[in-house]
Amino acid sequence: MSESEPSNNDKQVLDFSNTEIAFSNKSDRELKKTFTLFKLMSNRSLVSLLSSLGLLAIKLRLPFAKFAIRNTIFDQFVGGENLLDCQAAIDHLYKFDALTILDYGAEGKTTEEELDNTMKETMRAIELGASNNSVPAVSTKIKGLQPIARKTQ
Repeated sequence: MSESEPSNNDKQVLDFSNTEIAFSNKSDRELKKTFTLFKLMSNRSLVSLLSSLGLLAIKLRLPFAKFAIRNTIFDQFVGGENLLDCQAAIDHLYKFDALTILDYGAEGKTTEEELDNTMKETMRAIELGASNNSVPAVSTKIKGLQPIARKTQ
């Protein structure tokens, strides 16, 4: 074995059963909010109803839609609205020895400008991951780099 290859003793072992480590970065308030959110999400009928209403509210650009999403699922599943916003979440998790998979998922683009912006943002995410020890992987939707098919009548 060469010096550059890690020995079996150097490899970290993932243990998903250790909830103390998994949730050490959350306050009691955050844990209660997360518990409540997942309890509500376990009700399929409620999720179906609220997902449909949420999508409709966003489509109609109702003013409360962003507020409702921000104060329910956003903090649990989203690090930020842009890479700069995500850095704070990445740094917070890293303080607790948690690494981040940066996931940029854009889709539904049709114009050349939108597709170029998606490509540029994907490249910025990859560059951030390459320069940041706390981001070992970047996930992206390749589908977001291809124009959506337009329906013809």
